Amino acid sequence: MDPYGGYGISTPENEFYNPSGSEKSTASSSSSYNPNAIVYSSSSIEGEDHDSGKNIYSLDHDGHFVSAAEQENSWSDLFVCGLKNIEDSDLTKEIAHWNEMYQQILDMEESEEKSKKLATIANDFVYCADTFGKIIISELYLPVDKKTIKPVDIGGVAGGLKFKIQDIMFKFVIDTEIREGVWMYGDDKRADGFAQKSANHEIKGLNHFMEISNCGLIRFPLMAIIDYRGYRLLAISQLPIDKTTIVYGSCDAGKTVHNSDPLINKEMERVAKILNLRGHTVGLTQTFVYGPGDIEVHKGYDGRYYMIDFARIFPPEYPLVFQNQKETIGREIFYQMLRPELVKKSKEPLSSDAFSGWQTSLFEEGLNRDVVVATKKLHTELINYALQVINAKPEIDFSPSTHKVYETCEIILILRSMGINYRYLGVIASQSKNKSIKELVLSDVVARVWKRIIRSKLRRIMDITRRPSEEPYKELIADVCEQLLKQDPDQVEFWSSMERGSFKYIALQVFPRCLSESDMNPKYDLRQSVDVKLIILRLSKMMNIKFYNSSFRQFLSLDDYILGIQDIEVVGSTVKYPYLIDFTQGSQLLKHTKEITKSQNSNPLEVERWVTNSKIVLHEAVRQMPAVYSVILNFIATFHVKASVTSDPLKATRLLIIAVTMHGWNVEPKLQNKASILGLVALCHLHLATIYLFHSNLYEDFQNELNTCRTQLEIALKEDPNCLDDYINHTIPMSSTLVASVLDKQQESYQKRKVHQLLTLVYLLVNTDKESIIHKPMDKYLNQIIQIDNFEILPHAEAFFNCKFLQKFFLHFRNRLRALSIRKTTITQMTTDTFSDLSQLVSLGISEIVFPDDPTFNSFFLNIFHNCKQLKNLTIISNKFISDVTFEGLHKYFQQLTCLELSKLPMVTDETLLKLAPHLSNLSSLTLTNTKEFTDNAVGVLLKTCRLLLKLNLDNLSSLTDKVGEYLVEYQTSLEKLVLTNCPGFTKETIDKIAINLTNLKHFDRPSFKQPHTYKICM
Repeated sequence: MDPYGGYGISTPENEFYNPSGSEKSTASSSSSYNPNAIVYSSSSIEGEDHDSGKNIYSLDHDGHFVSAAEQENSWSDLFVCGLKNIEDSDLTKEIAHWNEMYQQILDMEESEEKSKKLATIANDFVYCADTFGKIIISELYLPVDKKTIKPVDIGGVAGGLKFKIQDIMFKFVIDTEIREGVWMYGDDKRADGFAQKSANHEIKGLNHFMEISNCGLIRFPLMAIIDYRGYRLLAISQLPIDKTTIVYGSCDAGKTVHNSDPLINKEMERVAKILNLRGHTVGLTQTFVYGPGDIEVHKGYDGRYYMIDFARIFPPEYPLVFQNQKETIGREIFYQMLRPELVKKSKEPLSSDAFSGWQTSLFEEGLNRDVVVATKKLHTELINYALQVINAKPEIDFSPSTHKVYETCEIILILRSMGINYRYLGVIASQSKNKSIKELVLSDVVARVWKRIIRSKLRRIMDITRRPSEEPYKELIADVCEQLLKQDPDQVEFWSSMERGSFKYIALQVFPRCLSESDMNPKYDLRQSVDVKLIILRLSKMMNIKFYNSSFRQFLSLDDYILGIQDIEVVGSTVKYPYLIDFTQGSQLLKHTKEITKSQNSNPLEVERWVTNSKIVLHEAVRQMPAVYSVILNFIATFHVKASVTSDPLKATRLLIIAVTMHGWNVEPKLQNKASILGLVALCHLHLATIYLFHSNLYEDFQNELNTCRTQLEIALKEDPNCLDDYINHTIPMSSTLVASVLDKQQESYQKRKVHQLLTLVYLLVNTDKESIIHKPMDKYLNQIIQIDNFEILPHAEAFFNCKFLQKFFLHFRNRLRALSIRKTTITQMTTDTFSDLSQLVSLGISEIVFPDDPTFNSFFLNIFHNCKQLKNLTIISNKFISDVTFEGLHKYFQQLTCLELSKLPMVTDETLLKLAPHLSNLSSLTLTNTKEFTDNAVGVLLKTCRLLLKLNLDNLSSLTDKVGEYLVEYQTSLEKLVLTNCPGFTKETIDKIAINLTNLKHFDRPSFKQPHTYKICM
């Protein structure tokens, strides 16, 4: 064959070449060339035997073969058993109009379905906004005709380019020249950073109006802010409005101000009263409005009222108080606003348009003066009070850095709930005398300064490169990490100097007065006052910088690890959105957590996983709305649940302290005594009291927490006797049915904590006046306790829980308790009498208990058997005092048992088993483990006698041999579960015989028969 294609040469091989796929081709048929045709067939080869027509791979097999058509269908048919049909899911349906679907969901009755749909559409909107937003920013410098998403012209005073795609409007948040030489936010020069601050106020204003409106008369758009490559986009769902639909406010910079709808005027007055905003006249028409003059309320074409433009809802700060060296007010009044929490604290309602040209009231001076007073309150009272509280706190090591993140966030939340803005974190840091808290706050200030620097640099990179690229941004982040972590002379100088371009110089521009006198020493490296790992943790969160997991773990564990460009996975976008999204999703997670904990077999690890997710999501909602009651209530609930499942008392203490602190700081005083939150906080104090008693010797703190708990419970339960229903099951071991004993270490400690809190609660009730309101509701919960596992009194608590108290404790459960297990407790005759009064007891377990009055325990068990007629399950574990003497005269009582466990009892021998055997015919479960005293003889007699056994555990009985295996095969054919691990006396042949003959076995733990390794050496 011609290596070059056989042009002009005829050979037997190419004689059959038929590119057209028709009959044999000849030289003259070359014009019918078709490279996509199928030309090969089995009949094409001469001399081939085709009579059989069989596939060469089938040989003589007559099995089913898949045709080409069937293979094609297998790819196109997406039906899979067990998976939902994609076409039937609401999640895959196209959303033509975000707003209409969003409003329809809001119109639904309150239900779990509504919450799920609300969370779904909100998350979808945010995802789409983020996806499209990154495309818009990445293509900023492309010519219009080459942009994926084209800009549109819809007017407006503030803002830059605007885009629309899939019913979402996007607007670049940049400063705008409103007239020649005058910029909206920067005054005499462009200041995009200040414009971006104003966009944050859009979300803040939307949050507060949305929370107060509660899906009422006025509706709101879906909204998100996307930060990417140093640029910021505002995304809003398209609304059915235009300039002709406005009924309230102004859409033309005050030339015309509307207030034409009485319903809206009344609603705005109501909302303004809640927010403590003052009505005033605005614009050329001197129209009376509540809120800022440039707010807009439209009556949409769908008949609903919509509000937009929320950036100036809250009044501006009077800038000449903090910036006392200035003589005139600048354009900072359009982006430096007072926090809503501070506005609510003002004695007089405040004007949103203070100090601006929007106000045209005759009483303008009075309106401005009220805002000046509020600003002075911020600087002379609130900040000073916050510093007093911080400086009065003890020094605490908040290590490690990962934990410092949470402490820093909680401090900031408290400051914001007081009405203190982010921009005054520097003042708090510089004036704090508490070194541990100063480190946290100053580290956050440093992180925010770097965030400002990075965003400016990212924007500059984009302006220079004019293309989407990842590497320059990674290089920038690597340079920042190097500046933070390296200790070379250049870095030391950068962090020490006060000269222009040094960090201290830049920090004072971003956060005025953020450095103390000692911090500003030009020979002092500022990094000595901060935690650089905390700074990088905060920066990575603020800017969505993702490092590779292995690299970041090494960085956190080592002191000399310098993060480099090779450690950076991606520099992503960050998205801000209304609090309602996180609140709805976090509340759903919390609800599911509560459902799990109410189930009989709830796994603490699963509970912790769900509640941690809920806490993380709700934290974002609290960050935006740190004083909203419903948000704080659910957030505190996550702390309560998480503290109940964590096995670390120190961690639980921190969680509970944060919870009770948030109740004091974040909740308005008039709402602090509402039953739903006060009852929850009372349980947090009960848990703290338990920890102080059982895990330390802080007896005074124990009594203080208990007294606080009692006071709060009396207030809460008086208002609502059922206010603890959603939380009490995390505190005490409530159950409706008996469950098997739990052996897992984590679950065991979870049960122990509940028992400890139950002891503390009963101690509280015993020491509370009988006329108190708390007894009746608490009795309702105590009546639901039918099982107490791992009852144990730790040494720290013995002084409070003596025999008399235990008698009173079990008196609460005398006619209800059905299962009890006791561990590591010293009991007396009085205690024995108390236990024997538990007439409904079905299951009893004891482990490592001591009975000085009768070391043999004979009288103990005699009392139990005499009085607990319903006892069916008995477990005796780990006791060197229990011996054959213990069971003398008691053998006949074992006839009533169906489950028996004797484990780790070195003084109990075959003698006891042989005497018990005639009385154990009703057993369905038998456990004999961890002893060498039981032999083939006694165990064999038991196996002959106990013919009803379904479960048998003979783990670690070293004296047993194959003889027991023979008894098993002959007499225990009904067994469903068998454990023979760690029984070296059995041979493999016997074990195999057991497995074959016991056909009902569902679970069989066998001994291991390890073969020694042999090594063959090849020469």
